Amino acid sequence: MIQWDYGEVTEIIEENQQLQIVTVQHSNGESKAIHYLKFHYPLAIGAQVIINQTATHLNLGTGGYDFVVTPLQFKPKELTGKGHIMKLRYTPYQFSVLSCEEPASEHHSLFTEERSLEGI
Repeated sequence: MIQWDYGEVTEIIEENQQLQIVTVQHSNGESKAIHYLKFHYPLAIGAQVIINQTATHLNLGTGGYDFVVTPLQFKPKELTGKGHIMKLRYTPYQFSVLSCEEPASEHHSLFTEERSLEGI
């Protein structure tokens, strides 16, 4: 099951470098929604958005927040960074991250050093 809706941003409640918390007016009324800035540019009041209301519809642990899926006036945002391990695989939101198992990771030596269970 997935519960979608679309609506208009009427208020920007909070904003930092990672996300915005916005109020969205939609067909079911009004709700707070989280908008992740890793995937899209910041929203402005009046922006038309698609939201995912599945967790709030099922009364799950999102704290009552819906999630902005995408603004309708979509402007592509290129995700940059190292790594080739995929997160959210096989979904429209798959993106790569630098995993600690990859040679370029500063933590890669944890996987290449010889270790033993002796004495544990």
